[in-house]
Amino acid sequence: MSLVGIFLSVSTLAGETAADNTLTNTCNSHTRYEAHIFCGKKNLETVKANTIQEVIKAIYSIDYKYNDTSPNLSAILDLTTLMANKPPKTLLGTNKTTGTVGSNQEFTQTVPLNPQFRSQLESNQLFTKDGLSQPQYLEVSVTYTGRPLGIYEVYLNLPNEQEAKKAAIADIDTYFLGAMAFFVLESDRPTSKTFLFDITDELLQQIKKFKEFNLDSLSISIIKNSGPVDETITVNKLDIYTRE
Repeated sequence: MSLVGIFLSVSTLAGETAADNTLTNTCNSHTRYEAHIFCGKKNLETVKANTIQEVIKAIYSIDYKYNDTSPNLSAILDLTTLMANKPPKTLLGTNKTTGTVGSNQEFTQTVPLNPQFRSQLESNQLFTKDGLSQPQYLEVSVTYTGRPLGIYEVYLNLPNEQEAKKAAIADIDTYFLGAMAFFVLESDRPTSKTFLFDITDELLQQIKKFKEFNLDSLSISIIKNSGPVDETITVNKLDIYTRE
C-alpha cells in the first residue's frame, strides 16, 4: 500500500526594499501557500495558492492513480481543514523589537506577560495534576533574503552569566525550545517566515525547578549554530499565546 502525504509551506513576500534597506510597502506583503502532495517518493502534484481554502479545493480535485489505486486523501484533508479552522489565539505577550541574528550576533528579548496570565500562574489556576491546563506557544516571525543555510536555535530564559549560559544550553529539557531551519528557494528580496514552538513543557519545567521564576516576562534567545559566517536573519516579532 502506498503512503500518501502532504508537505505544506507558508511564506510571505514583503514589499520592495528601498535604498536604505527599509521596507517601502509592507502593506502589500503577500502570503503564499505551496503544498506538495506525494505518494511514496513520487510527487503527485504541487499546488500553489493564496489561501488555505484554495489548497483544500485543489487537493479535492486531484485525479490520480498510483499502482491502480486512488489515493485516500481524507486524513490529509482533515488536517488541512483543521489548519484553516484553528481556534483563535489568546495572546499572552508580544515583543515587536527587531534584531539581527548572525554568527556573532545573538538575539535576546524579553516578552512581557499579560497580567491576567501572571495572576493565573501565581494562583495555580492553570495547573492540573498532569501539568499546565492549556498549551503555551511561541511564534517567531523572521525576515530573510537569499536562502539561509544556518540552523538557528531558540531558548527560553537563558541565564546572563556565561558559564551558567553554557550549562543551560546543554540542558535541552529545560531551556531548549527547538531550531529554525529554512527549507526554501532563494529569494532576491526580503521574505517573511513564521516558526511555531510549543513551549508548554519547558515553561512547566522552569516553574517547578526555579523558586525565583519571573512571572512578569519570558526571555527568548536565538543563537545561530551553523551556516555561512556572513549569513544573518532578522527577527521581527515574538508572540506568546495559547488556544482554548
